[in-house]
Amino acid sequence: MRPGRISSATADDLAALLRAVWRDEAGPAEACSDLRRTMGQQRLTRKIATGFGPEALVVSKSGTVPGGVSNDAGVVAFPDGRRYAIAVLTRSLTPGAPTRDELLGTAARVALDHLRADREYRGVAP
Repeated sequence: MRPGRISSATADDLAALLRAVWRDEAGPAEACSDLRRTMGQQRLTRKIATGFGPEALVVSKSGTVPGGVSNDAGVVAFPDGRRYAIAVLTRSLTPGAPTRDELLGTAARVALDHLRADREYRGVAP
């Protein structure tokens, strides 16, 4: 990274980072735990979380850049113990147009439903 440059990551990069944090592989276990706790205190859960009902616990960190960029990355946990790292990154096709937050939730839910169906089809354990 060079000073003065904007950092960037793909949705896959963010999901991989979250998987590592939730598995205590991103750094010392205490630091990973602190990060999970901090993310759990996020109060603006109107993006990815909108795609899931009250049975799912969604811990996420959102980001918006004026001009049409709206992102959210997090972990969705279900009562049966299954957890999924999800990242949804968007950019408006019309500069300056806002992204409706619930679209990120819908995209997250559709992707997760597809992933879960594919895993069941292939006989992969959750």
